[in-house]
Amino acid sequence: MVNVVVLFTNQVPSITKPLACEDIVQIRNLERDQIRLLCGILSGHYLFRKHLFTMGLSDSTLCPRCEADEDTAFHAVCNCPALASRRYTTFGFHVLSAEEAKELKIEDILLLATTLKF
Repeated sequence: MVNVVVLFTNQVPSITKPLACEDIVQIRNLERDQIRLLCGILSGHYLFRKHLFTMGLSDSTLCPRCEADEDTAFHAVCNCPALASRRYTTFGFHVLSAEEAKELKIEDILLLATTLKF
């Protein structure tokens, strides 16, 4: 089982994961697009509005799905209200805390991301 560690950088929770040898083997077996998606989600440097705003590529940091909070990897994976039913189907929870997010497996994050077409 591969767990994900949630760290807090610049007061914004982001999903990151220190890589162990078994993680590298698992990731190496993924397709290139899956690796790109996974790295973007784990680092927070994917097409989330908070990141795009920081790069000057978006006028807003608000989540396009719920418009209630900043669009970050943590928000999308753990607590966006618009994604609650999909999150429940994938993880068994409607909302995840930072502590619960530490228990997420890489394959579950990828499953959520691909079903949502991140």
